[in-house]
Amino acid sequence: MKQDVCKAWVARDEAVIARCQHLSYFPLVVERAQGAEITDADGNTFIDFLASASSLNLGSCNPVLTEAIETQMRKCTQYTAAYCYNAPMVEYAERLVSTYPGGVRAKVCFGNCGSDANDAAVKFSRAFTGRKKIIS
Repeated sequence: MKQDVCKAWVARDEAVIARCQHLSYFPLVVERAQGAEITDADGNTFIDFLASASSLNLGSCNPVLTEAIETQMRKCTQYTAAYCYNAPMVEYAERLVSTYPGGVRAKVCFGNCGSDANDAAVKFSRAFTGRKKIIS
């Protein structure tokens, strides 16, 4: 298996990017991906069992998802929900709460990452219980 191009990229990476940025066990430099296959910079193709740390559960370059993203990007890349309302955000939240079981009146709180979700969970727990200490 060829690895020359990938190893060259790894050397360049190590010169300018902190080691804590990666959990690299082998010199894999992804050049492209489609569905459940990834191809490295040397042209080697692999089955993507990692799914980019589970963030690509619909597969890489999923055509339906890609088209939806392109359509939205042509309308508006993004505009912060902190200062205005957003129709796609409301529509998505309506879809989410409609699936909530038990007839509970649910609301959605969007975030940008897992850290936002954890922070919100702590704040919601404190607000609901009135307690300040959290054991994790």
